[in-house]
Formats: sequence, C-alpha cells, structure tokens
Amino acid sequence: MNASDADVTSPSPSAPIAGSPSDDVDGPVANRKRRAAWPLSGLLAGAFGLALAEVFVGVFDNFTSPILSVGDKAIDLVPVPLKDFAIRTFGSKDKQALLFGIFSAIAVFALLVG
Repeated sequence: MNASDADVTSPSPSAPIAGSPSDDVDGPVANRKRRAAWPLSGLLAGAFGLALAEVFVGVFDNFTSPILSVGDKAIDLVPVPLKDFAIRTFGSKDKQALLFGIFSAIAVFALLVG
C-alpha cells in the first residue's frame, strides 16, 4: 500500500451512493410519512404533559388540576344564556360535557401544534 492509497476513502457499505435506488428512502413519500407522525407526537406530548400535571396535583396539596382550572374559568367567562343552554341541554351531565369539550379542544390543539 502506498501513500496515495491511504488518502483515498471509500464509502462505507451502508452509505447510499448518489443516484442509487436507496437514495429514494428520504424522498417525498418518506417525508410525508414522517410528517404524518407529527400530529401523533403532539397528541402524545400533550397527554404526557396533562398526566404529569395531574401527578403534581396528587403529590402536592397546593396545586389544582389544570383541567379543572380551565373549566372554572370557562364557566366564569361564558355568557349566562350559553351557560343556561348547556344546563338545559345536558342536565346533570353538564360538567362531563364541559370536561369532554376541554379535553377535545386540548387534543385538537396538540394535534395542530404537533
């Protein structure tokens, strides 16, 4: 082996060669597949954040649940006719409907952010 052979580096067997079929792995189809996973990652991150917040609520007495805090604020800020409509429509299940709406809004937001 002479000195000029040492300067030449050959591509590793796993490295794709430009123009080869393996070069298509990062093409438009693969990029679409990766982008399709982004909303799911946002949803999982949002769920993890809410779960972690609920753990803190359970461990420390001076914290309140973020979901219940949002629900309380929504009840305070919503106009009275809308509040009365919700109570008439959902009856005794109005709190469950409010929580469902809050979780749905958070899920949609997490999907969009992801």
